[in-house]
Amino acid sequence: MSDKKERTQWLADRKWGVFAHYLAAAASSTDDGTMSPKEWNEKVNSFDVEAYADTLAYVGAGYMMITLGQNTGHWCCPNPVWDKYVGRTPSRCSERDLPMELADALHKRGIAFGVYMPGHTPMHDELAYERIPYKHPVLGGATFDAAYVEGVRRYCEFVSWWGEHYGKKVEMMWVDGVLRTQPSATKPELTKQLMDAYRAGNPERLVAMNLAILVQPLPFPATGEDMTAGETDFIFDLPGHDWKGDYSYWPVKGGDGLIGGERLHQLAIAGDWWGQGKAPRFNDDFFIGYTQAINDCGGIISWDIPHGFDGRIPEPFVRQLRALGEATNLLR
Repeated sequence: MSDKKERTQWLADRKWGVFAHYLAAAASSTDDGTMSPKEWNEKVNSFDVEAYADTLAYVGAGYMMITLGQNTGHWCCPNPVWDKYVGRTPSRCSERDLPMELADALHKRGIAFGVYMPGHTPMHDELAYERIPYKHPVLGGATFDAAYVEGVRRYCEFVSWWGEHYGKKVEMMWVDGVLRTQPSATKPELTKQLMDAYRAGNPERLVAMNLAILVQPLPFPATGEDMTAGETDFIFDLPGHDWKGDYSYWPVKGGDGLIGGERLHQLAIAGDWWGQGKAPRFNDDFFIGYTQAINDCGGIISWDIPHGFDGRIPEPFVRQLRALGEATNLLR
């Protein structure tokens, strides 16, 4: 058994999980973060963790992942290192430590927990971009110079703080925006620095680094990721088929679950867009059948589900997730 197969088998056994885009602005938008820190704290404080954990247990979810933040510099948890470098008063870090509470509540119910991190400084937070200059390679004009290297160091410092703080309570980390043109992705010394930060506090933490809307491993040396990020929006790859037409690229039914030496993992939208929608876009047959097709190949799928700031999942999604839990024999 390969190292990555063995490292990820426990997650593959859980088959599927729920992903939450919990943000101060719409996912992937250019909003510069107009929500005030006061309003952000009120939103985060409204999250009913116990009721939410009960819902995920009811539907049979094997794990859950939540965004710590994305583009605006609003985080759903404290981070003194971030505040030290950015120096904004009041901070856009929430006072409540929502991930810590979620991890504890979910683990009590046998549900694993992971987090999403942007793979660079939040690109629509101008103050942070200036003070932690680890920039997006396309939209942020990143160049490999001394400022960039220092930006990577500062980024790794605040990410490591979270890693040490959460320790083994965070079992997975999904890292966004690691593009081919990102200098840190092709510099082994910087890549190691980043991977050490992502696994700080838990060397067994599974890491996926998102290249783009593709289900394939990163084509860079020494990344050390464990599973594909597998971002999928409105075009779905079929197990056994690659978007390039290479039929040998995906694992086959009953295979080892590896794609390019990494565990097959896919992140897909269940609603209208990331974190949005009032009702599922797929009927139950497709939703369940596609999940089972991924599982039959030894893979894992994370379904992005709309969430209210209070943690409520719209009832039509709860119903569909419950049907998925029943079909995959995961109901508790």
